[in-house]
Amino acid sequence: MNDLVKRLCIKKGFIGVFVSAGILLTLGLLIGFSSPVGAGRVSIDLPAYAKGRNENQAAIDKGNVPKLWQSGNRGQGMVVAVIDTGIQPHKDFRLTSPGTAKISRADAQRMIAQKGYGRYVNPKIPFAYNYTSNSNQATEPDDVSGFHGQHVAGIIAANGRYTKKQHEYVVGVAPEAQLLDLRVSDMIDDENKNDVARAIHDAVDLGANVISISLGISLPNQSFTDEEQAAVQYAINHGVFVSLAGGNYGNSASIFTNNPLANTNGINTAYQEANSGTLADPAVSANSMTVAAENSLKGSQNEMASFSSWGPTPDYTLKPDISAPGMGITSTWQNNTYAMLEGTSMATPFVSGAAALVIQKLKQSQPDLSGSQLVSQTKNMLMNSATPMKDVNYHGNIVSPRRQGAGQINVTAAANLKATVQDPATGIGSVSLGQISSSRSFKVELSNHGSVPINYAVDNDGGPMTQIRDQKKDGQVHDISLTGASLTSDQSNIVIDPGQRKTLTLSLSISPTVKPNQVVEGYLHFKADQPGQSLSMPYLAYYGDTTKEQVIDSPAFMPNSVFHGGYLMDENNTPLGISDRVSLSAYVNNHDNKTNWRKVASYIHPARVAFSPNGDHHQDSVTPFVFAKQSLANVKAQIVNDQGNVIRVIDQETDTDKSIANDSGNLDLSTSFSMRQNPKALQWDGRYIDQSTGKSIVVPNGRYHYQLVTTNYNDGADQQQLASYPVEVDTRAPQATAVTYNRKTGRLTG
Repeated sequence: MNDLVKRLCIKKGFIGVFVSAGILLTLGLLIGFSSPVGAGRVSIDLPAYAKGRNENQAAIDKGNVPKLWQSGNRGQGMVVAVIDTGIQPHKDFRLTSPGTAKISRADAQRMIAQKGYGRYVNPKIPFAYNYTSNSNQATEPDDVSGFHGQHVAGIIAANGRYTKKQHEYVVGVAPEAQLLDLRVSDMIDDENKNDVARAIHDAVDLGANVISISLGISLPNQSFTDEEQAAVQYAINHGVFVSLAGGNYGNSASIFTNNPLANTNGINTAYQEANSGTLADPAVSANSMTVAAENSLKGSQNEMASFSSWGPTPDYTLKPDISAPGMGITSTWQNNTYAMLEGTSMATPFVSGAAALVIQKLKQSQPDLSGSQLVSQTKNMLMNSATPMKDVNYHGNIVSPRRQGAGQINVTAAANLKATVQDPATGIGSVSLGQISSSRSFKVELSNHGSVPINYAVDNDGGPMTQIRDQKKDGQVHDISLTGASLTSDQSNIVIDPGQRKTLTLSLSISPTVKPNQVVEGYLHFKADQPGQSLSMPYLAYYGDTTKEQVIDSPAFMPNSVFHGGYLMDENNTPLGISDRVSLSAYVNNHDNKTNWRKVASYIHPARVAFSPNGDHHQDSVTPFVFAKQSLANVKAQIVNDQGNVIRVIDQETDTDKSIANDSGNLDLSTSFSMRQNPKALQWDGRYIDQSTGKSIVVPNGRYHYQLVTTNYNDGADQQQLASYPVEVDTRAPQATAVTYNRKTGRLTG
């Protein structure tokens, strides 16, 4: 499995599987990560929790779902597409009344006949198909694929109940919703972008109201030319809400260091990063709901999951969008059992179910709302009603919006919201200002969708804030108030009449005393004169120039090296510039208690880096082992001679991934998704094209420079940067004169 896919869905810990009533086996394993609705809506009694227990009740309570259930909104007539590893029938996958189903058996069979593939499973799962193997039958998860999708499906729409034989059960966020089983991954290799895109298009065709995706790859920028992101936008344009898992990589600077006890993929960092983002694809999609994970094990207390991926996107767009319960989540598993998992993979289906409930209610209160407007309002209602969480490690400080998005989800509050606030330029309930100078004005738009006027008092919620690293706590990052910065509104109070939209102008000012090149962020708070109608909105800016950060990390032999790479190696991955491969390997292997390959790299001498491309399979080529602190729009590898002339362009890569930690180490540039099909794309074999003959030949002996020319996604003074590595080409065999070799002792003298 690709490292990024693995990390997105899986988090070290345990899986607890209920095998029968009252018995919990703890396994030391790995875990993660259109008919009118009103016409078919029926009143359904809530499960009798006193006679058993919903194993997911803590998360349900955390997200404030039960009060919305009590109003009759339980997902009737809603359809959620689960694009994952497959769904297996389970006793908790049921509809209380099949008459509430949006997709009947006849509807499903008609669509299956039209498409020529898929199968009907039951009223709860009216359509299933495996896009990986193009199979109608192999749609259920198995021991190879794992039961990740099964768990996700239960969080969304399990509808378990107490029986005399079974006291444990699970009730999802939208228990009466139907599920589409769209299997796109076997959890062995990368999910295929085309498989995901096909599944998204089919979900739209099949009548899904919500799409839930807890898979992802790479660390890309937002792009409508990306196949998955384009498909996501297609769904949104057609009125389908898309909920996407952000990932489980924490802050991008939370990497492996020389300290073996240092935590990775969390909030302890090795350096001050310009961009903390570790969001996967398609989670970066502009108008999707990108989900972060909060710690639902804390009960009434609030805390973010340390592993939850941070934003922003590479071009400094604010993501994720919202946080939901993602730790200690019990849900459906194989063979009518249950398992406890954690990850943004678990938080995402929670938001998917929440979106289904909000859409269900919107279709009752605003039946004319459709298409992308329906999706946008649903997203903004969920974001605007969320509660920004305080930092439990630094009392009184708020958690960065790059980490929690709009904050902790409040499902009932979202569904009952009568007004929304958004950036009028994007229609999103957050503001992304990008790179700014000492002052910046921006507008927000408030809309009243209700029947009575609402008076709002405008507040900056203690901001603006910035990020600092706590050196006493292993570089733990957290937000503090940014002294010298202010955010003011042109109106302290504003009244919005029913059906009315009004615009506020905000002014962000930064004093000359403030050090440039740091994040500026916070929350706008709009306190309503009516209960349950207050609004919140996160904003993000970068004061300075993100391109000022040195994107390719310094070589291991330099004191400012963070990743301890930045050198050339031969075809056997041996660092050049220390010793020959045999001697160096013997030294490392014989002294593994004192050193390792990471440490010996610090002894590289750049003047001694050399290789001999003579075809003897010993140091015939060189490849850079480098680390990038930002995802990049373009990387060009070229060879320059000692006169400064480019003699060969080795490769040009677009949309490369930044270097972060995975479970076993830090990911270098060559692990970028763009190079997955050609991991040796940056290798130089010592050859160039002779312009006089047009033939490829080995370059003359001498000094050359292997260079990487990088282009940042952001505009700035150093948008293009150069990293250069000297290397000597030497194909001459060594000669020894005036020496004597003693065969008995194996020694040279002379």
